[in-house]
This record gives sequence, structure tokens and C-alpha cells, in this order.
Amino acid sequence: MNEPSSGSSPTSSGAQRHKRAPSAAELDPNNSKRQKADPQDDKDSILIQHPNFWYPDGNVVVRVENYLFRIHSSFLKMKSEFFVEFFEGGAGTAESDGSQEWKVEGCKVYELDGKKRHFTALLDALYSGISYPNTADAKSFSSFTLACLLRASHYRNVPSCKKWAINQLVRDYGCSIDYADHDDICGRFATRFIVLSRECDETRLLVSAFYQLLGMPKLDILYTKVYIPEDADKNYFHEEEVWEEDEFVLSQQEITTAIALLQYANRRWWEFLSKPPTVPCPEKSKCSQIMKRIWHTNVVGAQDSDSAQEPLGGIQKVIDIDWEKKGICGGCVQEYRADWKNKRIQIWEGVGNTVLGLQPEETTAVANIS
Repeated sequence: MNEPSSGSSPTSSGAQRHKRAPSAAELDPNNSKRQKADPQDDKDSILIQHPNFWYPDGNVVVRVENYLFRIHSSFLKMKSEFFVEFFEGGAGTAESDGSQEWKVEGCKVYELDGKKRHFTALLDALYSGISYPNTADAKSFSSFTLACLLRASHYRNVPSCKKWAINQLVRDYGCSIDYADHDDICGRFATRFIVLSRECDETRLLVSAFYQLLGMPKLDILYTKVYIPEDADKNYFHEEEVWEEDEFVLSQQEITTAIALLQYANRRWWEFLSKPPTVPCPEKSKCSQIMKRIWHTNVVGAQDSDSAQEPLGGIQKVIDIDWEKKGICGGCVQEYRADWKNKRIQIWEGVGNTVLGLQPEETTAVANIS
């Protein structure tokens, strides 16, 4: 069978992108939409035909958790070697009594381990096209949908989807140095992105995610357990948002890294405070002497304790001070600010290479995928 025809695929229409494929119950009024498993299975198990992924011309049925998906094996095999082995190797074949193949509506049934929400995100992307949604007024993708897609594409070895998902996450939910000190979006997902990166062998979200841990009260790494749902009016969800505890609980090694990061941040902040900047004054004024005199009052004594935990924000506050009003000439102010901005960059890069031990290419992501 070739790639499923457009006639059998759900169509796009704004927020409701999938037009549900007709189920067997609709084709045959006497057929129940919910089917019980084979009698040999647990009698209490109710299997549900997924409303968005039950294609009349599908040639296989895949069971994930208690949901059945009637889909096209040739289409999935084109996308991933995993599905070639899954459908042709026999590992996923379900049997009804230990010897006979289990079939639903004439289609062979395969059982796939994992979460239904991950599999639906993968099918959603594959059947709809990797660039979905692509209209000017389309919603942004929720981090939930992108995380589900990244997990599914990693474990099912679908490189195109994995590459697309990680770059969307970096673009929409990662933060750069310019916003790291006040990026609430990334902060809400910090532990989730760290766990996601570990599971999917990704590094490009790690610097921003770990740095955002510093913004949590007293480095409370369980702070994001109190989760604020994303805005459904602004973000696209492939299904109802559900996060499980193991998707945001850090490992012991990650907790150790977070503590090392806090120590690194404190050290760099106190290094910054230890002495005022000194540069040759282009106007031959006494700017260095003035800065030495006012440094403690305007910087050391004026900064709150949070800056020791979040140095990028602390340095930015110093950059934003109107130094010319305090007697520093414009030329020196320009030199000072350039030096302070470089210090911010050095601290940011140090999170990756010093604390996390990453190479430069491991912290970089391409924002757009053609």
C-alpha cells in the first residue's frame, strides 16, 4: 500500500485540524465503537477505536494502552526502520489464544509498548505533515505536544520528526542569554525539559533549562510540580494535556548538577562584585576614581540576594544603571557596558562547558527547518 490518500486522511480546519475518519461503528450500525478484547484477554479490558486514527483503508491495527489505531503499515515503514522491524519482524504481533493471530475487522493487530499520547503525537505529525500547522493564524505548539512528539520520534526512530520537534522546542520554549534572567516560559518547564533531554539524548535545551532552575525559590527543583497549564487558546494540543511525575522528577545526577550550577553562579557573581571596572578614560576624566567611590553604594550594597543565585539578571541591572548621571563620562559608560555584556556571555557559556560539560555544538540549535 502506498502513502494513504488524502481522501482517507483527516483534514485541517483551524484549531480542529483532524476531521475524524469514519469508524467501523459508523460504517456498520450494528458494530460497537468500543470493542472488548479477545475472550482470552482480561474481560474487564475495554479497547477503544481512536476517533482520529481509524482509517477505513488502513491495513493494520496497532494497540497502544487501551486504544486501537487502524493505520497504514507501508506509510509508517517509509518513515522509520523501527516500523519495518515492528511490522515485518513479528515482535508486535498480538495473539488471541497463543497460536492464532488476533484480527480486528480483518486487520492484523500489533501491540506497541509506550504511551498513547506519545503515539498520537507521532501519527498527528506524520499524517498531517511535519510543518503543521502552517497557516498564518495557526496556533503555536504546546510544549506538551512537542514533548510527546520528541519522545515518540526518539523511541520509534523517526529522524525527521525528532529534528523538527527539538528545533520547535528550542525556538518556542528555550531561552537565549538575552532573556535568560527573566524568562518565565522556560522556567515553568525547566525540570520537564531536563528530563526530556535525558530521555531523548538531546542537549540543546539543557543550558537554558538548567539556568532556569536558578530562578526557582531556594532552588526548589520540585517547584514545577505545581504545574500551570498552557493556554489552550494560544497553543495547539494534539490531545488533553497530561504530565506524569517521572516526566519532571530529576535524577540524582541532575540534582547534583543543579547544586554545582548554583555554586558556579554564586562564585561568578561575587567575582563580578569584587572590584569595579577600570578602563582608560577617553576623555581623560577621573571616571575610574569616581567608579571606585560609588561602586559599593550603587552595586554591592544595592543588589538583592537573588542576584547571587541569578548572576545574569544581576549584571543586567548594573548595565541598566544611568551611570552618566552619576558622573561617569559617556565613553567610559560604553566601555563598561561592553565589558559587562561580555561577562554575561562568559557566564552563560560556562553553564554549558564548565557545569554541564557540553561542547559548543551541543548547545546550538537551528531555529528553522525547511
